[in-house]
Amino acid sequence: MPPFFFLTHAHSRERACEVESVTLDYLSKLDAEYVRFVDRMAAKTLVIRTDWEKFGEARKLWKHVSDELARGGGPRLVDVPDLTLS
Repeated sequence: MPPFFFLTHAHSRERACEVESVTLDYLSKLDAEYVRFVDRMAAKTLVIRTDWEKFGEARKLWKHVSDELARGGGPRLVDVPDLTLS
């Protein structure tokens, strides 16, 4: 999700500490660091990334994760498809 989404969500909660201190610049930098972290981890191990709005039933997500683990292979980044569609 883009940083602006999280900023809007944080501000909608109307918590003074978030409204006054959480900025789009901060969230954008946090997002960039997260992307770098995931890339570094994927160079060392299997990283399975899923969209929190589209992972569907836990059973389907576990099946996808199990299949990736069974495939073996080296370090890599795998994006889980939209499991809410199946």
